[in-house]
Amino acid sequence: MRIKIAGVYLIFALISTTAYAQEKIKFSSINMGGLAIGENGNSILVQTLNGITYKKSFAGIGVGIVYYKNKTIPLFVDIRTSIGKTNLFVFVDPGYNFPFRNKPDEKVYYYNTYDFSGGFYGEFGVGYKMRLTGKSNLLFTSGYGYKQVNNKIGVTTQCLVGPCPVDYSTYKYDYQRILFKAGISL
Repeated sequence: MRIKIAGVYLIFALISTTAYAQEKIKFSSINMGGLAIGENGNSILVQTLNGITYKKSFAGIGVGIVYYKNKTIPLFVDIRTSIGKTNLFVFVDPGYNFPFRNKPDEKVYYYNTYDFSGGFYGEFGVGYKMRLTGKSNLLFTSGYGYKQVNNKIGVTTQCLVGPCPVDYSTYKYDYQRILFKAGISL
């Protein structure tokens, strides 16, 4: 009998704790677009982030498309928090960068294999939040971004009797850029 009473008490305690936590923890969605500026030119990027807001902090998972040099799809964790009682916030986005496609943008005739692979992706910076309505905010951010793309090219060496050996070359591209983004949080 005591086990049943303790079980019922535990269930009510969990329900009340969950209800109390739901008042403070809220689901949030952030959608942003922006401009990446670096030594390899300028390009656009779009991102969507979904996660939870607790007090003045946000943590979630993000995905996007970055058109800077080699088009990639970053998958990252977004962590942001407000600075004091201001509308300013800081953010950091570590993650992994996936190539959008496995072939170069231009036709290259001298290779036999051409494989892109991803690498580290990261952003950090500061932002400003402006209240629109109720729970919606307009966001402006600026920061630094880094993405890595790897490329392995194989070229078959000419020989008299096959199979001919393949020479592989591996290239690592590191792209650093300044980011300016605007978006909305819901």
